[in-house]
Amino acid sequence: MKKREQTSQTAAVSQGALMWHQSITHPVRNAPASCPQRVEVRRPAECPHCRSVTQPAENQNTSTRLPRRPSLISGQSESACRSRRCLAKMLIAKTPLSQPQEDNCTQTISVPFMEYQTLSVDTKNLRLISRLQAALIWTDLELSWNTSDYEYDEVILPVTKVWTPELHVTNGIKTSMKHSSQDLLVYSNGTVKHNVIINAEINCEVNLFNYPFAFDECPVAIQAWTNDGCGTDLNLGTLKMVDGTHGDWQTESADYQKQRDDRNYIMVSLSIKYLNPFITLMLPSILLILADMISFSLPLTGGERNSFKVTLVLSFTMFLIILNDMLPGDSKCSPVIRQSLLGRNGHPAHGSAL
Repeated sequence: MKKREQTSQTAAVSQGALMWHQSITHPVRNAPASCPQRVEVRRPAECPHCRSVTQPAENQNTSTRLPRRPSLISGQSESACRSRRCLAKMLIAKTPLSQPQEDNCTQTISVPFMEYQTLSVDTKNLRLISRLQAALIWTDLELSWNTSDYEYDEVILPVTKVWTPELHVTNGIKTSMKHSSQDLLVYSNGTVKHNVIINAEINCEVNLFNYPFAFDECPVAIQAWTNDGCGTDLNLGTLKMVDGTHGDWQTESADYQKQRDDRNYIMVSLSIKYLNPFITLMLPSILLILADMISFSLPLTGGERNSFKVTLVLSFTMFLIILNDMLPGDSKCSPVIRQSLLGRNGHPAHGSAL
């Protein structure tokens, strides 16, 4: 009997354990509503460092993220530029190296300010060497941009990557134009500003008949490369003259004067400062003439007059050589002092002290 009771108790315990295990793993379908079954599901152990690597923290500050750098790659919107240099690269990529050609096919170049300077005057060769500095303004619509996309109103571009107008001195023997800076300024509406420097050597037929009391005008013709067809038109503004004294010559004035429709002139008024030529040219001539007249008062005997005359002739010869190097000989109005002393061909005139 005891053995049967132990067997029945063991079976009851086993059956109770089996029912408890089934209640945990498999919920009872027909369980009453008042006694809900609780199901526990165990999760695998998580690494405490895995969450910070795989998933960002919820309380992480998003303001510390670095902004994306703008770039001009293919397929990217142009409005991604947020710097002046990026905008400059975008404009340079258009390669605007040719003259802007609009509907009327004529480019207008404004010269609001020009500065004139006489560097030197070669009296012997009748050459005027001058320097011009001009401020140029023109419009190139291909260099414009929308300020709603780009917050900048102006940008700097290298002068070698953009078309720039050329100015020439058409009556110059030698003319060279160079840029005053390696950069130019471009505005959002396509307006371009730049400065250029022009050095010119001009053949100037100055009237030297009353030398050293000469006064005359010399024209300096300024023109763009062409004004026919798809050419350029110049709109000149103000002209300023600087540093008007150079050597024996002085620049009295410099003004615009348009003698032809296709060419603009700067009329340069020149005059000689007669003090220096009078001391170096006229005064020696007067002294030689006075010495020649005084020599007639010397006695004929003793040879004093002869030795003085020889010295006077040598002095006058050296003076004529210096005078021949100073005065021009190819001018239409040759100086009267040259005609009276040297003649028209450079030889001593008849009736001189020789």
